[in-house]
Amino acid sequence: MFVVDGGKETSVLTATRETPKETPKAPEPASTPKSNIVFKNCTDANKAGYYNIHRGEPGYAPKLDRDNDGIACEK
Repeated sequence: MFVVDGGKETSVLTATRETPKETPKAPEPASTPKSNIVFKNCTDANKAGYYNIHRGEPGYAPKLDRDNDGIACEK
């Protein structure tokens, strides 16, 4: 764009605004199915290869967490 200022042409930069592009959405995390792993006691869990089962992990149960620190069947 040019503007005439006192008989002399001057170029003027005009800012253009870029239209924001849509930000791609992150895929929804797959819902984790509830596990049906249940142990009668830690001996059974250990026989199945489960040790140090953290709260929220398959196989965890409060009854297996003696000291209530969030880790059941500690090795």
